[in-house]
Order: sequence, then C-alpha cells, then structure tokens
Amino acid sequence: MNPEWKALEGRADVVERMREERHKRTLRLEDLIRVFQRADCSEMRDKIYGFLGLAHDGSDQAITVDYSISFAQLYAQVLEFQQKRSTPSDALSAKDLRYSSTRLIQFSQLLQRVLGGSVAEKVGTMKDPNWSKSFYETTGSVSGEILRLGPTHAELVSSVRANRSWKQAIAQTYLVAEDLQYVRKANDAITDAMLGWDQRQLERLQGIRSATSYAYRRGGTDADIPPILASEEENGTLDASEPILFLGSQNLIGVGPPEMKIGDVVCTFSACDIVVIVRKIEHEAKARYLIVGRAEVYREKHLDVYGEEEVEDVVGYDLSRLAVDDEDGLPDDGSLQGEIDFRLDLQTLQQLTS
Repeated sequence: MNPEWKALEGRADVVERMREERHKRTLRLEDLIRVFQRADCSEMRDKIYGFLGLAHDGSDQAITVDYSISFAQLYAQVLEFQQKRSTPSDALSAKDLRYSSTRLIQFSQLLQRVLGGSVAEKVGTMKDPNWSKSFYETTGSVSGEILRLGPTHAELVSSVRANRSWKQAIAQTYLVAEDLQYVRKANDAITDAMLGWDQRQLERLQGIRSATSYAYRRGGTDADIPPILASEEENGTLDASEPILFLGSQNLIGVGPPEMKIGDVVCTFSACDIVVIVRKIEHEAKARYLIVGRAEVYREKHLDVYGEEEVEDVVGYDLSRLAVDDEDGLPDDGSLQGEIDFRLDLQTLQQLTS
C-alpha cells in the first residue's frame, strides 16, 4: 500500500469521533496536545495550532496562529492561556481549580517536549514586557527532606573509598531492614541509569538562581510579595560542579544540584516526573522557600525519568484516553496537608520543566 494512503487510513473515523466528543470537557487543548504529542508533523507549531479549532476551551480565541513567532513566544502564549483558563471564574469548582493548578508543571514539560526542546533558546531573552512580569501559580507535594548528601556520580565510579563511604551512609541512614533493602536496590538502579546521561541531562540538575520565583505554604502568606533574600548564598551561588547524590526521608534517593543542603525539602508534582528542591528561608516570618533547583529521584515503576511516555501511533486514536482523572493527586477531604505552592516566573518554569 502507498505509504501516504496508509498514513491516512482510518483518520476519517478519528475525526468523526472527535466531532462527536467536541462538546465534552475532555476535548481541551492540553488533552489534545498530550494525546497527539508523537504525531508526525513537519512544522512543530502545528502540534498546537492544528487543534485550535477543535478544542472547545476558547483557545482559538486566545491564541493567534502566527508562524513568524519563536517557539519560546508560542510556549509563553499557550501557558498564558492555560493560566487564565484556570481562574476561579472559569473553574467548575474549587477542586477543579486546584486540579488545574497541580497540572501546570506537567503541561509546561509537555509543551517543551512537543516543541522539540527549542523553547530554552530564547525564553530568557524575550522582550515582551507582559511575559517578563508574568507569574505562574502551581501546586506540588512535599515528598521528603534531605538527610544526607553524597558524592557525584564520577566520584562514585572512580573512587573505591567514595563508593564504600556512600554505601556506609545508606546503611547508617536507613535502620529498618525493609527500608535498607529498598534503598540499596534503588541506589544500584539510579547509579546505573546515570551512566547513560549526557551533558544536557546533567545540566538540567544544576541550581537555579531566581530573585522572583519561590515556594510558600498556605495560611497567612501573602503570595504576591516576593521574599527578601538575605545573602548571595541564599540566592543560589551557582558553580560548574556535577550533580550529587542524596538520601532523604520516606526512603528517597536521588540526584540533585550541588547547591543542595541537608534539611532541604523535596517536592514532586502530579502526573509527571519533575522533582524540585526548595529551602526554607529562615529569616522570613512566613513560610517561604527558596528554589534550589531540579532533581531526579528513584521511582520503582519509572526509572528512565528522561524518557517520553509511550503514545500509540497517530492513526486510529482511541479518544477514551482523553478522560481526565479528577482525583489524581488531590485529597478527597480538601485538606492542604503535604501541599506546597509555587509562584514561578516564565524562565524558572521553563528551566524546571525542560
């Protein structure tokens, strides 16, 4: 069969099913982008523009088709739309609003993947004053606290002494037999995985320096007032060191920026592999946290943290995969225990989700 005909085979049914689904909540721009992220497309912008007339969430009114803009500008436009459609007036309920907030990190990561990793080239130099003043609110979960800091991977594989000391540190940190067994297994897996990391992957785990982005805990905190950073050290003194291993509470083991300290907090986000290290700002009367940088932690079911999720071929998609799980990551009782909120500028959001 002609390859072009084969590619088109079955697409009429797909379009017809989409037409039937178009009035349902599941046919939002973010869900269409997610399902078709691996579709063949000679112009990557069409992975967004192509759905503007199909999505029913108002994206076709908010986002203008313009092939002259950079990937970074398109990324900013789509995020701006996503942020606005998550306001209380648009949310079906408070729980729906919180759901949208928890998914911003995942959506930013998805956009950068769809645009071929080209966003980072210009996002830090965009001159639009509206974007330089834009902040993005998202919610994560506190997953643990850093208990010990270890060597770099290079030190671990090149030094018998460093290897021995690290294994001793694991044994001294986790005293319950089942916990120790789990972390030893995790250590072997994550150090083996690091052997395949390239320079770009290591650079993702360097520290982030931002005077305007921060995390905070709810309850009396004025999120619109940035924290006062007292010193250069608190503001993040970046260097060229390699990422280092760390051990954390809740049997966490991972790799993070060399700027990490014992006591730093490990934060994760709903339905994605992004991990962020934050540090309590001691002189702040309110619960504010400095963003130290991005990390990776061992996950028993998903070790290849940099790999893209497997998505079936573009022909013949089953739209049932668009269904949204409103319960994902949200406690039924509406409590805020374990949650932490982030206020991020565009550049920091891009760096954390690259």
